Amino acid sequence: MKRINITFLFVLICGYLLAQNTLSIENNTATDLICPGEIPNELITPEEQQRQADFETLYRAAMQQKIADGTMNLKSQQQIYTIPVVVHIIHDGQDVGTVQNPDEATVRGYIDEANAHFSHTQPGAPFTYTNPNYGIDTEIQFCLASTDPDGNYTNGIVRHYEPEYYYVDYTKTARYAERTAWDNTQYLNIFINYTTNVLGIYIGANGVIIRNIGFNGTFFCHEVGHWLGLRHTFEGGCTNNDCLTDGDKICDTPPKASSGSSGCGGQNNCTADENDTSTNNPYRSISLGGMGDQPDMIENYMDYTQTCWSTFTQGQKNRMRFYHETYQTGFPTSIGCNPQSKPNLDASINIGMILDIPCGQNSGAPIFAMENSGATTLTSVDIEIYLNGNLFRTDNWTGSLPAGDIEMMELDAITFENGYTNLEIRLTNPNGQTDAIPSNSSIFRNVHAVQGGVELELAIAFDGFTYINSWQFLDANGNILGEKERLNVDFDSQTTLCGDPGSCYTLIMNDNYAAVNDYSLTQSDGTVLVTGDGVTSSQSDYFCINDPCSGNGGDADNDGFCADVDCDDNNFYEGAPQAPGTACDDGDIATENDVIQADNCTCLGTLIC
Repeated sequence: MKRINITFLFVLICGYLLAQNTLSIENNTATDLICPGEIPNELITPEEQQRQADFETLYRAAMQQKIADGTMNLKSQQQIYTIPVVVHIIHDGQDVGTVQNPDEATVRGYIDEANAHFSHTQPGAPFTYTNPNYGIDTEIQFCLASTDPDGNYTNGIVRHYEPEYYYVDYTKTARYAERTAWDNTQYLNIFINYTTNVLGIYIGANGVIIRNIGFNGTFFCHEVGHWLGLRHTFEGGCTNNDCLTDGDKICDTPPKASSGSSGCGGQNNCTADENDTSTNNPYRSISLGGMGDQPDMIENYMDYTQTCWSTFTQGQKNRMRFYHETYQTGFPTSIGCNPQSKPNLDASINIGMILDIPCGQNSGAPIFAMENSGATTLTSVDIEIYLNGNLFRTDNWTGSLPAGDIEMMELDAITFENGYTNLEIRLTNPNGQTDAIPSNSSIFRNVHAVQGGVELELAIAFDGFTYINSWQFLDANGNILGEKERLNVDFDSQTTLCGDPGSCYTLIMNDNYAAVNDYSLTQSDGTVLVTGDGVTSSQSDYFCINDPCSGNGGDADNDGFCADVDCDDNNFYEGAPQAPGTACDDGDIATENDVIQADNCTCLGTLIC
């Protein structure tokens, strides 16, 4: 085991991560994927449905009382509600520090960003709004939990290595949340994975789900806004006969015909603002003492206009706070934000693993960063190495690592079997004692080793929407050997993969905006294995390296028999050639002693006399 220069390795890792960017939802693109807003029908219970109906009755009465007593537009409620947050990161073995498995500093940065937006103190604020109901401090804040439900120290992040729940739809993630959420009466649970059918969704008391590429402070505002009782500002379209029951049920968000926009201002696609003539509606006609019809509120966090997001309204503040006071009554007694001292002994893995196995070889030396996240100087740590869940070996580190310091570790080389191996490195027994936070002490890598393999060059011709492109490279068993999300034209137009001669693979290309870009996959000898012409939004290509059937008609049913000898090359389960004389059934009840003939395919019997 080697100790290596931290500055050099940090540059290597940061260079690798530079291509990861923050998601920006384009106006009017993929809006159907952002979130349904209300809990989807398949997740809602009769009890939840009744609770929502009861809330609307209570909310209407409370808002009418605020209007009557003149406190509807009270800018300061004086009490700031602070809500403890636990972030559950569901990953598939990706390194800590990647978009799929963000590190603690990144998560804390997003919570800080969300707090700035909820208090309207983000960079650039206060903005100049013509509407006095905009630009509101909600007096709601969030802390990344520092104390867990049992009263122990936590950094508020739980990492779940769960390949089965990483790339799934929201219904499966919601079921996983039912089993793993911390006490939902005391903590706001945020689940991060690659949810396939939404960018984010509110799942009821168990919190929200956010696709990892969309996790940031402003998207947090949108989804947590739902968790705090808000609806989309465009809900119900232009109907505005009673602003407390129509649309988003908030009177100072102007009615809006549909989601999104073509820019960040100057639009007005509803002229129903004045329809509610009651004093509940601040946008009743000027002749009735109101402000009159207003432009669309493109800046609101509860629209699908992320590039324009900058504000909640006073009415949204009132609704969120009333919802929190009415239905999230356990939070005032939550211990989640209580200050907690760091544990004495906590050895953690700080930066993602580097493991370079050149194509054609099957061994490599893992490199990772060990951090002392505890309060006591570390003098020894056991480094356990697991291959496919089985302990392979244990290395022993000794030295002196003060609290907060990092030491880069290079382990002795590991030889892997050809194919797909799950590698886990686990830090245990710091200073010979139990690690206080084992969840931050492991790192995983899905290793694809191909001794004697050949290099494959994936070339992509990008269109103008690269950040929504992705690809996956799978082996014949469906294992993901390589993948890339949110491709970057500066880094990802050429990618080198590795394949095993004689093996078959699948390349999947996706484009969430339009047809996929033109692409090709070429073997190192110049043989073109796959080409794509950008016809559909998702293309899947099955191919084999050094395909023995390439000059024999191919193998359409992938049963291992080339078309020139396969009895039926379009049927995997039937038609495989068999040895002459093999017993068979020709389907004729007038024959007996049916056997395969000399052509290896035809089944014939002799007539029964």
